[in-house]
Amino acid sequence: MIGRSLRVEASVGAQRDACGERDVRATVRFVDAALGHRFARLRITNESQRTCSVGGYPGVGALGDQGSIFHHAVEQREPLADGDVTTQPIRLMPGAAAVLNLEWTGELAGAQSEWIRTLVIQLALGQGPLGISLNAPGDEQPWDIGIITTVNVGPWQSAANS
Repeated sequence: MIGRSLRVEASVGAQRDACGERDVRATVRFVDAALGHRFARLRITNESQRTCSVGGYPGVGALGDQGSIFHHAVEQREPLADGDVTTQPIRLMPGAAAVLNLEWTGELAGAQSEWIRTLVIQLALGQGPLGISLNAPGDEQPWDIGIITTVNVGPWQSAANS
């Protein structure tokens, strides 16, 4: 089901040294909310024994609490910048990390809506996606992405530069 949930695919094809879903550990941290916009930062850490790379924009999708594939709009654009941003490949040595910014807005999940349970990320075009669990029991974060919420995803950046 995770593989069918992508709303948009990654912008860069898998290269020989591309990080795969088994090479990384992914986490998401809520950052801020303002005027109907929510912001978070996604971080991947290379946990393999080899150097691998990511670049461009990831593919994105979502699954809901009840297992539904969300049909939300996804835009691949940096939510925290007005101009051009770099989408150059980032080489991750073992233990190194890359980050990207997420924003969601529009119709947010409410009491009568299905909320996001799994954020789905594709690191490179042609690869399988990985799922990141959200809204675990006791989670205080407002992951109120609903089935028709708009999500903006930025390009990968070196965690050392952010």
